[in-house]
Amino acid sequence: MMTKETAKNFYDFCINNFHHIEKIVFFGGEPCINVDVMEYLCSLFYNYKFDKSLEELPKFGIITNGTIWNERLISVIKKYITFITVSIDGEKKINDSNRVDKQGKGTYNRIAKFIDYTKHIPSVKVQYEATYTKQHIKENITKDDISLFFRKRFNIEGFLVDEISIEEDNHKIDFSVQNVDNLPECFTDILWAISFKHHLESCQISRLQFAVSTSGLIYPCHMDVGIESLNLGDVKGDNIFNSKHIQDHYPLFNLINNKEKLCPNCWCQNLCECCPKSFFL
Repeated sequence: MMTKETAKNFYDFCINNFHHIEKIVFFGGEPCINVDVMEYLCSLFYNYKFDKSLEELPKFGIITNGTIWNERLISVIKKYITFITVSIDGEKKINDSNRVDKQGKGTYNRIAKFIDYTKHIPSVKVQYEATYTKQHIKENITKDDISLFFRKRFNIEGFLVDEISIEEDNHKIDFSVQNVDNLPECFTDILWAISFKHHLESCQISRLQFAVSTSGLIYPCHMDVGIESLNLGDVKGDNIFNSKHIQDHYPLFNLINNKEKLCPNCWCQNLCECCPKSFFL
């Protein structure tokens, strides 16, 4: 887990290098296990006398499995947190087949209690992140069914991601008009972009966001944490975003938001929203 010393190093890194920080998101693992450091880091920013170095307070969010519930955590959420993303896969039967605790018991009831309470905190916006799995397909549950369930049961919005095994087995799924709701998200995004003449953009890793590990190492994206070849530096070091070494070693960072230069001859340039991570592996 991250220590208070590392959290202070991250805070100093932010204050010394950025004029604006839109949001800071605690993720894991399970960040709510480390509520002391969450509270400590938030308090550092709340007590900062904002000036030209950092002009305004960032928003704080949590990505959580929603299984931890205690008065201390709720107190920190009420005081500092403005948005929470809860990992839950739908109705009890489906969720509990995918998400279990150390004792092998389903977690739906605990997650539901967490959502039911936190969604009524006026300063907090709660959303869900559901993983669309083979179990959903087996039970004839569509992505629309999942979204409808969350609206009816919790009155919250959110988003779905495809299970890796589904992405790998895309060729086995019925790609019919009747099954369009269950097509891979990347495919439906392309259909949407073509229909409404909308340009898709790649995730702005390192340019608009970055991730910090529990030990203070910096990575382009939270999906990259722990991959040694993608370590960009340390929060105890210099501002990596102005580093000539980083720019020379990862020249594509400066091109991610400029597809005309990155892929000048690609016919599907404006339909591409692939994960830029693949450029660096």
